[in-house]
Amino acid sequence: MTNSSINPAERFGELWTDYLEGELEEAGLVELQELLTAHDFLLKQAADYYRTHRLLGLIATEQTDGDEQFVGDVMQKLPQESNRFSRGVMQQLPPQNSTSDNSVCESRVNTRKRNWRRIVSQGGWLVALLSVIALPMVWYAANHRDTAPEIIVEQPAGNVQFASLSHARFLGEMSPAINSILSPKREYVLLSGLVELAFPRGAMAIVEGPAVFRVLSDDCLALDVGHCSVHAPKGAEGFRVDTPVTRVVDRGTRFSVNVSEASETEVQVIEGMADIYRYSDQSEKASTESPDATTFELRLNEHEACRLENGNNIVARPTAYNSAGYRSQLQDRIVSYDTATAQDGGAEYLKSVTVQRDGEVIQYPVEQLIPVELTYFKANPGVNANGHIAAGTSLGESRIQVLSDAALNTGVINPGGSRQPLTINPVMRTVEDKNQLNTPGMAIRFREPIKNGPGPDVVFFELQTLSNPPEGDAFHVSPLKFDQKRKSHTIRSYDLTMLSSEAQKIARFHLYQFHQNIASLDELQTVRYELKPSHNRLRFRAIAVGIDLSDLGYLPGELVEELFIQDAMDDNSIVDPVFIGGLP
Repeated sequence: MTNSSINPAERFGELWTDYLEGELEEAGLVELQELLTAHDFLLKQAADYYRTHRLLGLIATEQTDGDEQFVGDVMQKLPQESNRFSRGVMQQLPPQNSTSDNSVCESRVNTRKRNWRRIVSQGGWLVALLSVIALPMVWYAANHRDTAPEIIVEQPAGNVQFASLSHARFLGEMSPAINSILSPKREYVLLSGLVELAFPRGAMAIVEGPAVFRVLSDDCLALDVGHCSVHAPKGAEGFRVDTPVTRVVDRGTRFSVNVSEASETEVQVIEGMADIYRYSDQSEKASTESPDATTFELRLNEHEACRLENGNNIVARPTAYNSAGYRSQLQDRIVSYDTATAQDGGAEYLKSVTVQRDGEVIQYPVEQLIPVELTYFKANPGVNANGHIAAGTSLGESRIQVLSDAALNTGVINPGGSRQPLTINPVMRTVEDKNQLNTPGMAIRFREPIKNGPGPDVVFFELQTLSNPPEGDAFHVSPLKFDQKRKSHTIRSYDLTMLSSEAQKIARFHLYQFHQNIASLDELQTVRYELKPSHNRLRFRAIAVGIDLSDLGYLPGELVEELFIQDAMDDNSIVDPVFIGGLP
């Protein structure tokens, strides 16, 4: 969680978020206006936050005309170099209304489809959203589509599902929910990560970002740019992947297709056979028709590969077979979690967590998870304005037990950190030695040792707000005792992020603030605090990541009793653990 006393940008983030959600009082509005007047760089941040809130549907619906004018004035004051992107984004945003989240999302689909090309052409939107590797992919989406006005027709419900997702980020929208249905013929722009698509007759396709893809039918995936791996088992023969210049038809096989931004297509057949067709003028106009025998190019057998180059004529050239690019499954990770709901509608107690380990998806009831005990704590120097405990309206005799319970809205937050991860044992003396200071961070002990198994061994949840990094607050996890094999591991992107549909909004909680630096577990337990209600009407979600003990150098089957956690100190946001549990 951010320490709001650090700089004007962080204070602005809190005020602007409160304003957008309709919670800012008059005194706060005056302070907000003063910050905007004094710091020009906050204007761009205002646009970024506004866009994020629109994306997540969190803009307050009760804003008055005066409020809307205030937002408009802020946007008008943006520096000249930011005008194109911010104004372009603002023009594309749908008007506010009070419809449900589902209906809002449904109504936005066609609007986004019309507007993506215009947003892309305005440049700045890409600067805000895309990594360098995604630029060619979006350039292709912007320049290889018909420029004529698009006639929007309501599409029937499809049958192809998002079977699973891993670190998936889409342009202009949250990641779809697992098992949700893809809209037929709708263009999906996957910026990064992986999605697994399940087709009705059993075919599975894993698309890797950056990519642009569409579902043309229950047996056809259109891949405009990017990479996909296909498994079409018995019963799914004839499944095909259409690219801008070719059609790859399965003949009972596993194969991969890679399409460059120049529409060059490479096909690798892992098992079985695949037929390659080139498009005739007729097939280009009717891409869902059956392949025409006159367009047949060649047949690839097992362990064969070819590259089809796009020019005046399609040229097929043999290329080296390489199975390394084929994906049979998504990587091991936290897939989702289930919770009990509090009276305010937010998620409160963890009921179960679903994890993929060694390719197998397993649901663990919370009773099977191995809880932790906090054994050491030291914050960074200074006083953290948000305190170090998130909990309800009262604390028990042992304050630190809030990290050991199953609640996702209670925890010990804002521990100390270091830019560089540990390479030696942390110093954790009960009485600190001024000649060798204790190590900032927190130590946890599992109530029983956990075994290093395949995939994630520990589940780690933190609470996160919209003004913090959407991928999660980076942190280091280290062994308490180093040797030649053991090492620290830094996590910078969570399995479930603020843009994941599976990351749930959490129930209200309170922050416990301390008016002095907290440098020990004893001080955390005994120093007087002040109760501060958190304004988390919609802002906070529980995001999660799995920790694989192998990344710390532990051997398969090795037992682990304790770990050390530090914030990575890569920004002003500090990690906020609310639940840590070992997998059985």
